[in-house]
Amino acid sequence: MTHPHVETLLGDDGYQYTVRVDPLWAWVFRAWCWHINNHGYCYRSTSHIHSGRKQSHNVYLHRFVKGLDYQDPHEVDHLNNDRLDNQDANLEVVTHAVNMQRRRQRLNEQT
Repeated sequence: MTHPHVETLLGDDGYQYTVRVDPLWAWVFRAWCWHINNHGYCYRSTSHIHSGRKQSHNVYLHRFVKGLDYQDPHEVDHLNNDRLDNQDANLEVVTHAVNMQRRRQRLNEQT
């Protein structure tokens, strides 16, 4: 079993969080500045020029690892429900309906 690459990042709330990815993805932390948002997701901000206007959006690590850009309608389910665990084995590309169904199941299992 390969040990995950671990990064400690500053959250938007000022706290430090530990993010896990497969070693293959360790380079992304050297290439860009990542943060943790108030919903617990690892992201970076980016912008580009479209039709002469600057447009900004966030790139989420789990979507980046699975090859989904910000316009792709698919979602990424964190199978162990840990939004900071972005190892490939913990991520599955699903439809919004499937993601919501699993979320309801997890909530029901907690009660």
